[in-house]
Amino acid sequence: MPKHHQWDGSIQVGDIVTAYVKGYHRVRRIVPHDMFAPTVYLEGILNSHFNARGVQDTKCSGNWCKKLTKEEVEQLRDKKVQQVKDGFDRLLGFFD
Repeated sequence: MPKHHQWDGSIQVGDIVTAYVKGYHRVRRIVPHDMFAPTVYLEGILNSHFNARGVQDTKCSGNWCKKLTKEEVEQLRDKKVQQVKDGFDRLLGFFD
């Protein structure tokens, strides 16, 4: 299940975010509310497997959106690449 975040107003139109719906989204519009987190309208750009198949536009409460930075994505990529390398190295160990 996605993580609930406290809306702090740092998300802006054009930002890349994760949200309640799996995948990666670009913020297209933010509609404020008086007492609650705003409704954030999202353009689906990639699904959770990093391709565009099944991607759709959606909306959700801003409390479910997490802004991604380029640096965070690079760190996540490096971590996942290392996990895959480690897994293949473990598998190759069975050939010895």
